[in-house]
Amino acid sequence: MMMPDCTACNTVIGSIRYGRYPGRTKPAGRLQIRACNVRSKPAMAENPALLVEFPGREAGVDEQLELFSQIAGRQIARCSHRAIATDGTRP
Repeated sequence: MMMPDCTACNTVIGSIRYGRYPGRTKPAGRLQIRACNVRSKPAMAENPALLVEFPGREAGVDEQLELFSQIAGRQIARCSHRAIATDGTRP
């Protein structure tokens, strides 16, 4: 999931508030994503990312991932509105 640092933190916090506890979270920078692409060939965009792992069975993980994605979408929208409000331009 590609997002700025503050958005990533707020997304994890929001997820925990909803009772969804990621097993692991790992922020990854451009160089880390590039290294993953070279080693494993996943072809991820070389942008900062938040890597998230949810424990459990497939159906439960799918549900947690859906909620996490919704929370992330709201956080990204909030950061975009703040950026527009402060400098008048879109990020």
